[in-house]
Parts: sequence; C-alpha cells; structure tokens
Amino acid sequence: MLVPEMPPAPVSARPPALVATAAADPVRAVGVGAREFSLAVYRPRVRAGRLKLNLRNLGEDVHDLVVRRSGRTLATLAPVKPGGTGILRVALRTPGRYQLVCTVADHAQRGMRATLRVVSSSSGRGPRTHRGVERRVER
Repeated sequence: MLVPEMPPAPVSARPPALVATAAADPVRAVGVGAREFSLAVYRPRVRAGRLKLNLRNLGEDVHDLVVRRSGRTLATLAPVKPGGTGILRVALRTPGRYQLVCTVADHAQRGMRATLRVVSSSSGRGPRTHRGVERRVER
C-alpha cells in the first residue's frame, strides 16, 4: 500500500522570535520636507519605537538631517541633493522631545529645525483628531 506524500511544512525566513518582535515593534514612517530654511515634519507626534524618517529635499541646496536630544546627536543622515530623498532609520524608545536639524552650513541657525514629540508606546492613544474627526488624506 502506498502512503500519500505530504508536502513539506512552510519554512519562515526568520526565526519565530524575530517574527514576533517585528510584529510587536512596527517601524513607523515619518515624512520630513526640507527647503530653505525650514523643516516640515508631517507626523510631529509618534509613539516610541523604531522610526523611518523619510527626508525629501524640496529646496535648492544640499540638506542633511540630524536627530538630537539634550544636546546629544543620536542619528545622522548624509547630505541629500536637491530634489532627492533619503531615509534615516532610528529607534527612539524614550518619550520626550527630539530636535530634527539640518547641520549644513548655517541652516539650523536660519530656521531649519523642527521638534518631533515621542510619546509612550503604551499610551493607548490613537492618531490625533480635531473635534473628534480623524484627519486622513485619501488619494
């Protein structure tokens, strides 16, 4: 009597512990626009954890992006050419206010800085709303 052959069990590319960790700590994307002489953060309040800062240089000069807290530099993105983009991955696990600055020449002194507010990941609060209406842009 022939025994039907069973297909092999699917194999995950990552060990189960890593899969669970990645699901528990998602990467949050934050858009940052740079132009002379301002930085615009499209999500200025985020939960603590892993972030992907997506910098788009909308200006005519080269711009970089530096994340600081209490005068200490935590992460730096290399200069991005005009019209270009860059990604800075950083883990901000401590709630508080972080400064985003462009350190090219005198750009920070001329206004190229913004504040990113990191809140506790266990706060249980969802996206900010205005008068009970969640703001979303649909395309």
